[in-house]
Amino acid sequence: MILASDFDQSLIFYRDILGLDCRLIAEPIRAAWLFGAGRELAIILVEDDTIAQNRIHYASLELWSDDNVDVVMRQLEVAGAKVVARVNNKYKDSVFIESPDGINFEFYKRYTSKIIGTPKIDNKSYNQFNLFSY
Repeated sequence: MILASDFDQSLIFYRDILGLDCRLIAEPIRAAWLFGAGRELAIILVEDDTIAQNRIHYASLELWSDDNVDVVMRQLEVAGAKVVARVNNKYKDSVFIESPDGINFEFYKRYTSKIIGTPKIDNKSYNQFNLFSY
């Protein structure tokens, strides 16, 4: 669950910029159920104008193996996303954007599965979504 200080602005970000499918908007508590292409991606967006800081600060989404990070970054920028970082090192290529409530989203493509503790994943059948709370 992600708390939104401005529900309408956040809904535009998740639906129109990230491209998530909005399947239900509940009233009167203002909540939206959003789903992505990956089998494990589901977000519940709830309006809460009293929040000082969201507890979720970072989400990481692994791109499909045939995606190009530069193309994804341009698509996000054209859609109105605020790009906050671009990282390209020996392990992965990634771009970070920021949501209206300050949550950083990383879209990355892994270069190798030889990192200790990292399982080999078939990217054609799996799209990863990880949430980290601080």
